[in-house]
Amino acid sequence: MTCLGMRCLETSKNNIGPRSKEKSLIHNVTVQPDDLAAFCEEKCEGLPGGGYFADPNNCCAYIACKPLGFTYAGFNQTCMYPLVWNQDQGTCDFAFHVDGCDESCHGDPNPWTVPVPTDVLTEDDCVRYGNIYTKHPTNPQLYYVDHYGIDPNNSRHASCPPDFEFSLDECRCVGMNGPCPCDCIFCLPFENDKVRDIVNRNFVAHEGVRINSYAAQNAGDSPGHFGCLGGDDSYIEFPVFENMYYGSKFSINFFFYPIVDNLPAGSDIELDSIQGLFTNGGCGEPGSIELYLLGSYLYLNFRTENGELENYIVQYPEDPAADPVVYSNQRILNRQHHDITVVYCDGELKVCVNNKSCVVIDESVGLGGNVLSTDHPLTIGKFNDIEGTSAKACIDNMSVCRDCWTDEQIKGVQAFNESAVMCVAADMDDITLPGGGSLPPSASDPAGPAPPLPPPPPGKK
Repeated sequence: MTCLGMRCLETSKNNIGPRSKEKSLIHNVTVQPDDLAAFCEEKCEGLPGGGYFADPNNCCAYIACKPLGFTYAGFNQTCMYPLVWNQDQGTCDFAFHVDGCDESCHGDPNPWTVPVPTDVLTEDDCVRYGNIYTKHPTNPQLYYVDHYGIDPNNSRHASCPPDFEFSLDECRCVGMNGPCPCDCIFCLPFENDKVRDIVNRNFVAHEGVRINSYAAQNAGDSPGHFGCLGGDDSYIEFPVFENMYYGSKFSINFFFYPIVDNLPAGSDIELDSIQGLFTNGGCGEPGSIELYLLGSYLYLNFRTENGELENYIVQYPEDPAADPVVYSNQRILNRQHHDITVVYCDGELKVCVNNKSCVVIDESVGLGGNVLSTDHPLTIGKFNDIEGTSAKACIDNMSVCRDCWTDEQIKGVQAFNESAVMCVAADMDDITLPGGGSLPPSASDPAGPAPPLPPPPPGKK
């Protein structure tokens, strides 16, 4: 099996193409925009879903080809520093896994090899949560984390985010010039009939998604929009976040509206198998952040350097002022709005559902340190590439940020359009999708007939 972002394909049928180890490397030159359509037409012959392909002129970059009617649109993408493009795996990867390319394609003349394990700490090492961290000898943004004896398969090179550097004194990434200028990883409001990240304008791959409108709650307001997943191998993914550094602060919020056919609205859903809502796992491998539906409940898996929470049923306190507090599992109702907020802050995990008081996960779980990185994209609507786990649901206003939301901010994202509360909108030019009043739904559409338009979420402005 070969993993290509969201798609796990048989090698004989993969759409990542061969990589020439003898190819001379020409750095910092990419396929010009006028040539992208022709490039994708050639590469995608026989591949109606498009794919990701190595930039022939820059081994730090790749080209995402996306079907557009009877042709294809191409998007130049560059891997996050210090990652390079691994054509065999169809993902951004560390240079020591890729023949004929190193991080100098980003302009760094000092490629780094894996540190030699030793029982004696050097001046470039520090210890945190039982793991040994080694700082890059010349680049303050880079480090190596050695999980030897704990999780050797997760030992890896890593990079601090922009405007951060690795501090040996604190044994973590710290801001060089104050707080990170943009804490949000992405915001997905589905406005203007588009599947578009309005924060970083990152390429968003998607399949089987339809934009649906719902009436505004207040007179004079613009109508809202959902991104509705058809449930038949439908998904939304962000390939650029493979090997993403999440850090020790992480917050996510979104509304979701599950759709179970032949079940009355307002009834408890009853799912015999998992339907994935959000994950950064893939190809059957677990993610560090996973939200999924099973039976009548919403489940959360969360993995950090120091511990993990598995198969947690999302709950709420019946009476937060009671002593002792009694918790109940939140049942998920068919064709009804639900909102979920998860906030991880330096070892403390807080889970909030449906505008109710939040639950702080028991400290005995032992979470701590950074949220673990994975070599898979962030994916909405499917569970770790496992067949049969596509969700049939509508998603609204998803935001993911690398910081700790306060209780006031949590209330804000639950009650308002959080793209206005947490995110700064950028240019939203993108390919317009059917739906949202722009075109009528088609029964022959890959997503199937559009589900009935849901009412607005409670309290949403």
